[in-house]
Amino acid sequence: MAGSIVLLMAALAVTLPDAVDVPGVNAGETVESARSGGYQWVRILENDYAVIEVTSSPAVPMTAYDNTGEVLSFSIDGEPLILSAYSDYWFWIKADSPTPIDFTVSYRQPEPVGTHGVSSSLSSAEMAEIWTFQAEEEGRWNFIMRGADTISDLDLELYSSGHALWAGSYSTNSSEKLSMGLLAGESLQIVVSRYNKGGSGDYTLEIARAGDMEVLSRSITADASKGNVQRYRLPELQTEALLELTFEQEGDLDLQVRDSSGELLYSSNTYLYSEALLVPAGNTPAVVEVLPYDLGEEPESFLYRLNLVQSSTDVRLHRSVDVETGHGQSAMVSFTAPASGFYTISGVFDKFRDGDVRLFNDYGESAAFMSTDRGDERFSFWARRGDVLRIAPGFMDSGTGGLCTVSVEPTEAEPLVGLVHGRVDDTTSAQKFYTVHGEAGSTLVVELRGDQRDFDLDMLVSGPGYVLQAQGGVSNADNAADESVALYCQEDAVYGVTVYAYSRSGQGTYTVEAERIPAERLPAGDPTSADTWAVVSGISGYESRADILSRASMDAIEFYRFLRDDQNVDSDRMVLLVDAEARADVFRDAVGDICARADSDDRLIIFYSGHGSQEPPGLAGDEEDDGVNEVVCFYNEDVSDDEMHDLLARFPGSVYLFLDACNSGGFVNDFSDDDNILVLTAAREDKSVSERVLTPILIEGSTGAADENGDGLITAGELVEYVDSMMARICPVCDAVVDEGMAECPYCGTVLKGEYRIPRPEQGLFLDPGQVVWE
Repeated sequence: MAGSIVLLMAALAVTLPDAVDVPGVNAGETVESARSGGYQWVRILENDYAVIEVTSSPAVPMTAYDNTGEVLSFSIDGEPLILSAYSDYWFWIKADSPTPIDFTVSYRQPEPVGTHGVSSSLSSAEMAEIWTFQAEEEGRWNFIMRGADTISDLDLELYSSGHALWAGSYSTNSSEKLSMGLLAGESLQIVVSRYNKGGSGDYTLEIARAGDMEVLSRSITADASKGNVQRYRLPELQTEALLELTFEQEGDLDLQVRDSSGELLYSSNTYLYSEALLVPAGNTPAVVEVLPYDLGEEPESFLYRLNLVQSSTDVRLHRSVDVETGHGQSAMVSFTAPASGFYTISGVFDKFRDGDVRLFNDYGESAAFMSTDRGDERFSFWARRGDVLRIAPGFMDSGTGGLCTVSVEPTEAEPLVGLVHGRVDDTTSAQKFYTVHGEAGSTLVVELRGDQRDFDLDMLVSGPGYVLQAQGGVSNADNAADESVALYCQEDAVYGVTVYAYSRSGQGTYTVEAERIPAERLPAGDPTSADTWAVVSGISGYESRADILSRASMDAIEFYRFLRDDQNVDSDRMVLLVDAEARADVFRDAVGDICARADSDDRLIIFYSGHGSQEPPGLAGDEEDDGVNEVVCFYNEDVSDDEMHDLLARFPGSVYLFLDACNSGGFVNDFSDDDNILVLTAAREDKSVSERVLTPILIEGSTGAADENGDGLITAGELVEYVDSMMARICPVCDAVVDEGMAECPYCGTVLKGEYRIPRPEQGLFLDPGQVVWE
């Protein structure tokens, strides 16, 4: 029987018809099929985590396929298909009927299951079955599934009430066991999936309390190698506490705190070997979760340590305290600001061992994380009178520990006026402090430039309601010390700037300066002249620390200056959006406002530098061969390629769209010759890239390098050719420019073939190649 089922599934595998010929349907809808290859077809898109039911009228045999044409389930007698959107987005349904039929798609609601367990079965027409369980009392609960045979290959998964995958067991013998800690009243969803269509599909599901839920009283060492979420109850806290997660292996673990309803309270998801959160005092039940994000190649073990620090040492102004600290055992020091202003936070480690200092000014993840290799961390930070700053010194390296001397002093800073020169060497401090005034309604830009390529300086800027670290490294376009912070000032305020050396032995010279760019109202359009309009956006300081970039806002400022100073574009015809001001709604309004003022002889320039990504499969239109839309990630929400096309289609003249972001090449697919647009991108639609890849090449080409015939004008064709040729020489590992035809990057040694072949991004020339772009 098993062999015949396998042969039947192989026979059922097909080449899917063209998507444009097949109607789509969502759950809760009915649609008439389309005929292709002698069968009736429909496509289903389901973005939610759900189990859905597909029925046909009249009832006929049906087969469900994934997006590659592989069989997911089939009904021989016309019974409904049960599909699992926990594992797939797109479903293709083929019905064995010569005439059109109606397909109806509906949701299958999970059935409740208790400690009595359940016996059930998954037929060949069913991909999965879903159950919901609510813990009657707090504890560690076992979920045991036993299949009636080994042929069906049933798998077991546990999902949170918010559909986050908590745990999965995927052996090939249909016997699976999972364990999960739950608070009283917490719910989870149990998904039983059938991998093989042979066998009976019969199974039993048993649920039993196996003991107390583990309480994080102080320190826990555990193994994350199975890839499942580990959950611990947070004890009643008399004082605020520091949660610290550390590990040593190559990989990535994240740290979260949720309340008893499943709501996410705090999270830390950097790419470091340590995560930390500050949590408040209280007795409300809460759970600490350790999430395996990337464990590499199925390690035999992946050990981590989770530590809870509930004691804190107070430090006063002009005083210092010594605290014992170690790897995974950070100390906590509290300082209460006696007045509003800037304070120099100092953490000096015994024998200048390589320790690090986190600073928290609120609950959740740290506001600043100083992690140089100097062993003496010092930085200026703004605090309001009465604010409590929590300083947490510790060590990232295993086996390292010792005393740390923590002190706080009023910052003695130099006013940042004009271009200021500085030097770091054996005779000077490794940290320099400045203050700069920000004017309400302006964008304040603070720029640091190093004079030596490998001398690494970083920068921290803080002020009322604001803090951002700029910590870039050496790149193809920048020295290691080149940093930039740009922020929109809602009100007049003074900001503190810390310039600090990363290396203990580093020395060199630098300059730092500030510029204030006022926001101006857009003027009325001038029908007697051809005007240039621009919306320039760059986001380094995303809300989550994990998303922060180093130089995206620098890209925006440099391109803004190119338009203003090189191309003489009027500043009142440009909208500059950086960091928190670069919101999707603000961008949409700016584009719409310009479109309402412009004439057909005008041109619109859209520049964006920041994160790019892709939407889940299936949301795209026919222009996307892979069924995936690309997006650019503004500060508060994404803007898709489809929406970008619709926004820019309203502009009556020509448009230049420049996107320095991951996956940005996919935007090219949304435009055609009718759109009168030039599109330049940094990455193929299916690729991620480092930040600041396109912008230096774009500016270099725009300032003369693309002028192939030397006539002093740069046409659209020349600019596309130059950018395309340069992007085809960027090493995908280190971003260095390599000579054409080289098989190996001379800088990092990467062999440039296979998965490391240079990914040439898509570029779009949908206007006259001879049109002059820059003069």
